Amino acid sequence: MNIYYVTWVKSESMIKVNGENHISSTTVYGKIEDEIKSIYRSRLQTQILLSLIEENKNLSQLREITGSSSQAVIPKIRILESSQLVKEDGSNYCLSPMGRILASKMQDYILTFGVFSKFKDFWVKHHLGGIPEPLLNDIGDLIDSEIIRETTEDVSKVLSTYFSCLRESRQVFVVSSMTSIELIDAVIERLAKGFPVEVVITRDLFVKLDKEPYTEKYYEMMQFSNLKLMVTEEYVRVGTTVTENFLSFGLYKTDGMLFDITEQIFSCDRKALGWGKKFFQYYKNRSVIVKVP
Repeated sequence: MNIYYVTWVKSESMIKVNGENHISSTTVYGKIEDEIKSIYRSRLQTQILLSLIEENKNLSQLREITGSSSQAVIPKIRILESSQLVKEDGSNYCLSPMGRILASKMQDYILTFGVFSKFKDFWVKHHLGGIPEPLLNDIGDLIDSEIIRETTEDVSKVLSTYFSCLRESRQVFVVSSMTSIELIDAVIERLAKGFPVEVVITRDLFVKLDKEPYTEKYYEMMQFSNLKLMVTEEYVRVGTTVTENFLSFGLYKTDGMLFDITEQIFSCDRKALGWGKKFFQYYKNRSVIVKVP
């Protein structure tokens, strides 16, 4: 494991990392502040760059996307062209190689900011330490998700939503540090229908499965050849299920001691499902398979 020591040196423009001098981001910002603001302060320039990530577009399409006239859009295109970020491609406009890199970084920042803003209360009330850094970097992929919460009228809304989605799934991937008889029964039901189920659990949870009230259900579950149960020594403070149809993502409360079953993130969006599968794969790569007892 690499340990990084960061200290300030006399020059305000440099920081020291592992004994080596590196220019600081605050210094870089100071040097190109006007260039950064020229893009982020301009709604049109930002929208043009972001819209060109997916595919090249003509002036008519850019007008429709930005909701602006040609008289407003064309000068902004010229500014981006002069900055070597956008170029003409026949009757269309496209990103330059440099523009594509910058626009991609902008997109990541905006989506990440959007996810934290959209679910602000959720993040504030929960422990984020169980989310690996690579997945935090891509958390903007959850932008097209929703929070399902228990209400006084429906105190089982989260669980009923979860089990309803699970019953419609044909591939199941789980990462969790907690369980329940109901959850194990739902897994057994999927297994009995012949669908593959892969589960990554913590060492502490694995020990609990061989004790009451889980013993009988645990041994029943382990008899299915289409189950792959794995144990990780990693720090896990999540309850995540991803299938071909949905993602369910729950966290522990801020103290990291109690899993919150009252609200979870749910999504059927393609990018969110991809994020969930990467989440599962991260812990799967750091686990060992449990052999049938």
